[in-house]
Amino acid sequence: MLIHRSKRTGFTLVELLVAIGIAIVLAGLAALTFPNFRQSTAVTNSVNQLQATLSVAKQRAIRDKLPRGVRLIYTGDPFVTELQFIEQPEPIVPPVGSSLVIPNGTEESWTATINFPSAAHAADVHGLLSTTAQGEDVLEIEDFGGFVGRIVSAPTLSGATISFDVRDKFPARQGSGGFTLFEGFRIRRSPKPLVGEPNVMMSKAGVLIANSKGIALNTANNGFDIMFNANGEVSHAVVGQIHLWVAPLTGNAQPSILCLYTKSGYMAVYDIAPGSDPYAYSRDGRGPSN
Repeated sequence: MLIHRSKRTGFTLVELLVAIGIAIVLAGLAALTFPNFRQSTAVTNSVNQLQATLSVAKQRAIRDKLPRGVRLIYTGDPFVTELQFIEQPEPIVPPVGSSLVIPNGTEESWTATINFPSAAHAADVHGLLSTTAQGEDVLEIEDFGGFVGRIVSAPTLSGATISFDVRDKFPARQGSGGFTLFEGFRIRRSPKPLVGEPNVMMSKAGVLIANSKGIALNTANNGFDIMFNANGEVSHAVVGQIHLWVAPLTGNAQPSILCLYTKSGYMAVYDIAPGSDPYAYSRDGRGPSN
């Protein structure tokens, strides 16, 4: 006698309850982790975008044999979310017959006067200078240890003479009447936006700027400029490393740091472990020496 057994076509109630319970647990875990996952992805994408933008500027500087860079546009908010390609205009070297008058004194801020051979020369140079205070034009003098002073006022044109305020104490202004230089000085002009290049927007994460000690660097002129020279090094750097923190605009996902080594132009990206020293990477020997 044959006995026919029927095949199961469904699940028991217990099995269904177990499956539903597992699904609920997985859904709960996903709800907890998905926001952080999205924030972490935003950080990763943004730091890659930042590194790519800096790399493009560095390669342009090497290719063109001219200073090229990136401006991190600063609007007062802790985060920078807009990047701008910039270039360094040719410096202004006054023509033969010009003179730079340096007054006596030791003040941190003083007035420099340049006398030109003609009013036309002065007008031409005046048109090239920044017209606002703290435009980041710089007076450079070869002697006296390579003096560099920031021009912190709009230039004043009077006939064949231009005058402007300089901030930074000059090391050798002695004597009752100051002194005059007839050569060995020039004006390094402020970097300008690269014509025809759209700005790069970072919508999901922002950048915080710090040096190796975590102190915010100068953000005058509505931006922090990173300029590369023809060798791929960072020009006019005042620190050995520049740390660019990339963090989500909202949420609490861990940030990443792009470390830019100014003497070589090398860039390294690393994550920050909770509770650890965020600058250990640049001090433990794994990065290039500076």
